[in-house]
Amino acid sequence: MATTLNELIGKTVLVGIAHVDEKGKLLGRSQYFGTVVKADPKEGVVLARHGINDFSAPLPPFPEQYIPAKKGIYTLQSNGMKVKDPDYTCTWKLRSTPIDKK
Repeated sequence: MATTLNELIGKTVLVGIAHVDEKGKLLGRSQYFGTVVKADPKEGVVLARHGINDFSAPLPPFPEQYIPAKKGIYTLQSNGMKVKDPDYTCTWKLRSTPIDKK
């Protein structure tokens, strides 16, 4: 795992997200990767996503969630893109909230 946020800067991160409803039921999964351009305890870890121009994606600022990746080629399930030897991987669960129907 990363021990500090600063060590992530300039590194390639492969991100996996499980999208779940308010009860925890899996709705879908997504993956992407990018290079860390900023890592701040308040603003989070900001990636310049590969394959998407001028788009950054903030992630939570918890260094222990960024795990050193094993060497190899990773294939994204969503679009078949290949990532060679990313520095770190991280996974997150994104929970939706119920819509207020007032």
